[in-house]
Amino acid sequence: ENLLWRAFENLIKDVFKHGQKGTNVFITIEEENGFGIISIRNEIKDELKDSMRVSSEEFKNKYLNGNVLNQRTSLMVTKNLIEKQNGMLDVKIRENYFTASLILKTI
Repeated sequence: ENLLWRAFENLIKDVFKHGQKGTNVFITIEEENGFGIISIRNEIKDELKDSMRVSSEEFKNKYLNGNVLNQRTSLMVTKNLIEKQNGMLDVKIRENYFTASLILKTI
């Protein structure tokens, strides 16, 4: 199975699970300095906004690098899938929006 597709699928599932219903989801695909970047940005569900009011670095440390209640998060799985392809997963939180970017070297 294609690892890139599985990573992308995980991010789309997270949009439906954690995103605010009735809002737009933005997907951008770009090339920059020899890297392909696929970014997905969406508004966070109202009931999650208070718990997401942390810096991007705090969020990364909790959800990408550590276990949450001894469970692997879908973002951790996505990060591992992308790293197996020598890529990176970057996440950012700004105001009420969450952005996840898959970053891979272009061929």
